[in-house]
Amino acid sequence: MNNTLLDNSSDFRMISYIKDLLRNPQCTELKIATGYWDLPGTKLIYDELKSFFERGGKFDLLLGQEPMLRSYMMTEESVKEKFPDFYLQRDMDRLRDGYKEVVQLLADHMSSDDEDKAQLRVHVYGQGNCKKFLHAKCYIFLGRGFAHGIIGSSNFTQKGLEENAELNYLETENSVVIAPDSIYSNSKSHLTWFMEKWDESEPWTGEFVKILTGAGKETAPTETPKIIVETEGLTPYEVYIRLLQDQFGVILDDNMDAELRTYLEGTIYQPIDYQLDAVKELYGKMNAMGGFLLADVVGLGKTICGILLVKYYLEHIQDRPKKVLIITPPAIQQSWKDTIEKFNKGAHPTKLIIGDNIDFITSGSIGKVADVELIDSQNDYDENDDDSTIDINTDTDYSLIIIDESHKFRNSNTKMYTDIMNVINGIYDRCGWYPYIGLLSATPQNNRPSDIQNQILLFEHDKVNSHFDRIPNKNFETFFGKINKEYEANRTLGTPQAKRQLMALASEVREKILESIMVRRTRTDIINNYKSGLTFPAIVGPVKLKYIMDPVLATAFSNATNAIGRGGFFKYARYRAIEALDPTKQKPYTYGSMTVTKSANALARIIQIMLVKRLESSFDAFRKSLANQKRNIENMLQMIVDDCIFICPDLDVNVELDIKAKQAKSTTPVTYTTCYNDIRNKISRLTAAGKNAKGQNAEYHKADFANINAYIKDLTDDLAVIDSLISDWNKVTTDPKLDEFLSQLQNVIMQNDMARVQAHIIMLQKELINAQAVNDTVLAEAIQTEIDNLNEIAGKFHNGEKERKLVVFSEAIDTVNRLVKECKNLGYKVLAITAENRDSMEDVIRLNFDANVPIKEQRKDYDIIITTEVLAEGINLHRANAIVNYDSPWNATKLIQRIGRVNRIGPHADAVFVYNFHPSAQGDAIISLVNNAYKKLQSFHIMFGEDNAVFSDDEQVVSYSIAINGQQSPLQPFIQELRNYKAANAARYYEIANAPLEQLKIATAANGSVYQKKQETLCAIKQGETSYVLVDDQIQAKIVSTLEAIEACKCDENAVAESLPANIEQIRQAAMQEYVNYKNRLTPQKSRSAARTNALTAIHSWQESVLPPNVADALTSVNIMVRNGNDYIAAKVNKLYNDIQVKATSAAPYSQNDIEQAIIDIASHVSAQRAKIEEPKHFITFCNL
Repeated sequence: MNNTLLDNSSDFRMISYIKDLLRNPQCTELKIATGYWDLPGTKLIYDELKSFFERGGKFDLLLGQEPMLRSYMMTEESVKEKFPDFYLQRDMDRLRDGYKEVVQLLADHMSSDDEDKAQLRVHVYGQGNCKKFLHAKCYIFLGRGFAHGIIGSSNFTQKGLEENAELNYLETENSVVIAPDSIYSNSKSHLTWFMEKWDESEPWTGEFVKILTGAGKETAPTETPKIIVETEGLTPYEVYIRLLQDQFGVILDDNMDAELRTYLEGTIYQPIDYQLDAVKELYGKMNAMGGFLLADVVGLGKTICGILLVKYYLEHIQDRPKKVLIITPPAIQQSWKDTIEKFNKGAHPTKLIIGDNIDFITSGSIGKVADVELIDSQNDYDENDDDSTIDINTDTDYSLIIIDESHKFRNSNTKMYTDIMNVINGIYDRCGWYPYIGLLSATPQNNRPSDIQNQILLFEHDKVNSHFDRIPNKNFETFFGKINKEYEANRTLGTPQAKRQLMALASEVREKILESIMVRRTRTDIINNYKSGLTFPAIVGPVKLKYIMDPVLATAFSNATNAIGRGGFFKYARYRAIEALDPTKQKPYTYGSMTVTKSANALARIIQIMLVKRLESSFDAFRKSLANQKRNIENMLQMIVDDCIFICPDLDVNVELDIKAKQAKSTTPVTYTTCYNDIRNKISRLTAAGKNAKGQNAEYHKADFANINAYIKDLTDDLAVIDSLISDWNKVTTDPKLDEFLSQLQNVIMQNDMARVQAHIIMLQKELINAQAVNDTVLAEAIQTEIDNLNEIAGKFHNGEKERKLVVFSEAIDTVNRLVKECKNLGYKVLAITAENRDSMEDVIRLNFDANVPIKEQRKDYDIIITTEVLAEGINLHRANAIVNYDSPWNATKLIQRIGRVNRIGPHADAVFVYNFHPSAQGDAIISLVNNAYKKLQSFHIMFGEDNAVFSDDEQVVSYSIAINGQQSPLQPFIQELRNYKAANAARYYEIANAPLEQLKIATAANGSVYQKKQETLCAIKQGETSYVLVDDQIQAKIVSTLEAIEACKCDENAVAESLPANIEQIRQAAMQEYVNYKNRLTPQKSRSAARTNALTAIHSWQESVLPPNVADALTSVNIMVRNGNDYIAAKVNKLYNDIQVKATSAAPYSQNDIEQAIIDIASHVSAQRAKIEEPKHFITFCNL
């Protein structure tokens, strides 16, 4: 064996060399110093260590941190205690068999009486006078004429010895390893260093042995003490504690904190207390409510929290499949995958690779409503936010679904929302339980409270008798019906009374809904509540940027706004084709209360807003939009001339009719006829795929219109308006908005931080003079306060030149292209990012704009990044500390996401500067963007709280103090009671936790609780999660909430057990029946779908034939499942029926036996799925007499 590096590669694995050295008969002493130790690492060398001890070997183990018995080694969750009060006897009873022999081996070779005589001695470093943490790793192998040493990075853990990418050095020269310390030597040997640390450490051997064996060696070495708790041995109060443990045990699990920290070992991420607290609290909320909402402000690390929770869930879930689905917007999916890969390479000693248990899907591409296909296809916008689709393997039984940017599921009328609900309900159809749902969003409300309602309904499946205890009668539907109605009645009024009412509504939603499911912290919360050492930059702004039009431009601008505005000359006829159809042809375009007129008006309004926003964005963008409008109208007129009029919500007709683009890709001539045939073929494919059920994608003729001549006139009138506007805008040669941006860019924005602040102060001082001139004392005072704040911020700037990097957002690609060109002309190094190149430029963006990239890897290729909404989510850009919103999104909460790209965790500047261009007065008069932005942002602020204004100084920022460990929850007193009991009665706490779950039954006298005015019995029923049923003295049963259940069992510590009532079995049966009824109520109520109708038709055709009894019974079961709304079974039936039809004319058609066996397989599938799940059972029956 020679000196070598050991890096855990195939030929140089630490574990292989350690085993070889221990097997060497010359090796009689082993000394290991390690920062971390765990049993799995010791288990790797169990055989070698056993032989080493048998030949008389001695082992000194020096630990830098107390060893932790991880929960994955145990049969249930455990709690880590500080030494020496480590309840190892209790833990050993709960260790899996594979680790018991390891602990026993260690125990057999330790001594509680005389440590020096023991073969194994253990010391802990850093608990005595020396408080330092031992981070070093050293392995020394000694014997007569034999000394080898290893130093490096590998902890004495499973990951450190065989899996992590480590770097260690094996020294085989005896004199280097064991040379004594000497004044004549300028070097230190391995052994000298080890003995110095050993002398500074504290013994732990004796306490370990005492805890492990009880009274010395009275029990045989092979025996493990057992804890047996008889049901009769628990008092009423202890049964109550057992109920609390079932609900809140995970929150009190100190080992959970320690285990979460191990997940971060070996990664680039450091454990941050506020993130760990979030994971623990969210895990408890998820168990209690079926889901949670993580709504931390942008930039605090929600992805890390989500992955920590997923990993902990997969390590601990027992009664459901270890399968997780993560749904993300397309742009940020790779970020999730990359982060998970880093976790998989971490140091947690488990072979579970969470990536193997996770599926990903994206929320897809932008959806299309009615005939709005042109918006995305013609680059009018570059975002993915309206109505996406989800394509997923619906056969997978996911037990946890994480939805990042969950606000995209705020509208229950979208196809995307319907898709995910189908996935959730399909899991229930197959398994009899709903998956847990984790919602992640910094902006869960974009428009109104119904946004929150719809997201919560992804996991709250009983709208009438919900999990939410604080709302009247727990009726979720009625509660939000009232909230939404009052919100709509007050949101546009703007009066002081309306504002007070909106504040009251927000407070009600927060207190009665959000506190039960949500964790949200702002930067202010982190600074005030955590000693994390984290600092956040001050926000300067939002600074309003203005521009002035010259007379020619003002005339063109006025003509444009008059033409395209409400009541203008432009009729938007191209987007009203469904309204022009004969009424007999309009049915495919009606949706509930949405008539064709409403749909046409809504679509026209979308196009109107788009045109005005393009006008406000840049004149290049507006010119391009005018050209697109002209082409779209001409396409419709041409289709009318050819009597081939296509209305296709799911196809982009204008792209299909782009002859020039198609001709460039074709070697044969392309004509309108060619294009029409292409569209017909695509409609056929949509129909065959079941995506054209209503016939909404269709070809029409002039005879199908109510008055085709009137429609043609409207189109030609619109074409004349567009031609006139094009003529006006061809005369415009200046763009004052662009000029103002470039001036600010050179003179302010790309200057240093102090210059930026001073420029803002000068602007405010001018506004202050104006306010004072008109005696507006309120405004003057507000401006002076802002000036004072800016001077305070400037006083905190650190010395030294900082990077000057800028992020610019625009919604229009044409605007991005123009800005890039002009900035490059000024000599700036500019990176342009749109949806087209976002993925391919990921590394370039990261290396140039992500402050979390190690400094040695950072590049300086670009000063400015100009982008669309594709970079508004899921990426770090915080090497820049200035942001310009060149145009503002209609959904103003997107501004929060944009600013969050530069205001994030990690090293960055002292301040972040926010600049916003506001729309012109003329444009805003049409679309009311400023007022709309204010209302949306103000509504968001009062609901969730925020650190800073986002769009304008008019916003009133509200801050709410956060709840640490659920202190705002009505359940908090019970959590605290459990915490206090555990602290005072630790041993008994774990004995109660080990009590068997089979029918704990007890009775006590009622003690006057509000829920205990009469005799009643609380039955806890477990099937995955726990449900609670309260049965009164008349044997009337009802499902109750967690809070009600705990209140029902609440009793004094000295409560005495009474005899169980004679009718206890009748009570339990009533409880079980109510539980079954409750589960049936949760079954999704679905209207008859085409799929189920087709399936029932197929079933009926099979029932008409003569079938064996077992097949007939199976088919009856299938029929019932489909009639009860089981879409999963309906899909199986339809697939079988279609396969039979397809193969009927083939060489190998289905035989009758094949069909009968397939029917049996379908019927057995759901039964097999349900059989995997534990049957519901009582585990506590608590009677108040």
